[in-house]
Amino acid sequence: ATRYGPGKRDIQPIGGIDKIYRILQYPEQARLNGIEGSVHIALLLDEKGEIIESKVVKSITQRLDRRGALTDEKLYDDDYGCDAAALKAATAVRYHPEFKDGKRIKDWIRIPVVFRLQESELK
Repeated sequence: ATRYGPGKRDIQPIGGIDKIYRILQYPEQARLNGIEGSVHIALLLDEKGEIIESKVVKSITQRLDRRGALTDEKLYDDDYGCDAAALKAATAVRYHPEFKDGKRIKDWIRIPVVFRLQESELK
């Protein structure tokens, strides 16, 4: 997980980031079209670590520059369901709450979800 709000530590799902990947389903059309990349999900967590709001802040179709900023360049014309699959997996797990000055706070976090095909699946 990447920091997105005022807190100082990375927020991980309860059970670790691998829990998201155990839930994540690679969309069949993305697999058939050789689509790879990352989708970044922003989650607003309350003081208990419960998700209040979620949104895709970087689609698999978008390219990042070396500094991590979005560019206008498109990688693909279609996300082939990857954005929705990433959002579904990231919101299906529970998160540890964020703390600031020893108190639980409401905060945004960003979760990058990476789609990579196995070597045998590459065209």
